[in-house]
Amino acid sequence: MADKPEYPVPNSGHPAGLIRVLACCAAWLTLSACAPLAISLAGAGAGAGFSHQMNGEASRTFSAPFDKVDAAARMATKRMSLQIDEVATVAGGQITKARVKDLDIRLELEVLSPNLTRTHVTARQSLFRVDAATAKEIVVQIERALSAIEQSETLEAIQSSRQDSASNARFIPGESYQSRRDRGNGKAPQGRTASSKL
Repeated sequence: MADKPEYPVPNSGHPAGLIRVLACCAAWLTLSACAPLAISLAGAGAGAGFSHQMNGEASRTFSAPFDKVDAAARMATKRMSLQIDEVATVAGGQITKARVKDLDIRLELEVLSPNLTRTHVTARQSLFRVDAATAKEIVVQIERALSAIEQSETLEAIQSSRQDSASNARFIPGESYQSRRDRGNGKAPQGRTASSKL
């Protein structure tokens, strides 16, 4: 009588490969069915770019002192017609709370060094609704205002330098420095100094 073929008896345990397959399937189903919820809860552990999109936040560090960035922030909020509710000085910086339509705006300025200031903006409609586009636009407007301030300071410095150069170019032997400055500023000359009369 021929021997019956032997078939492998199923193992009562769970092989490691099967466990891995089931784990992968469960993870895929979780991500597919609950993607909106998973994305909503991922903001806390995400990177900077992802956090910006999810939390309605925008940040930028400027190579400028606090006073200059603060002036630029005030220009930007005025240009965008934001209603300022509160400006509070905190340790290491300043927090401005503002409103526009149904958005609550929080603008933070943090002093990192005498010539380095970080800007952080949050735009929120409610506890679960945010507006990343508005937060980003506020930072863009602060950057533009800061650029305008720096350009204005540069032009003033150039004009002042040109005026000084023009005043010093018309040098009169024996004329005092103060007389040359008065002449450059459009004032009547004081007359020649005692040394020039000799």
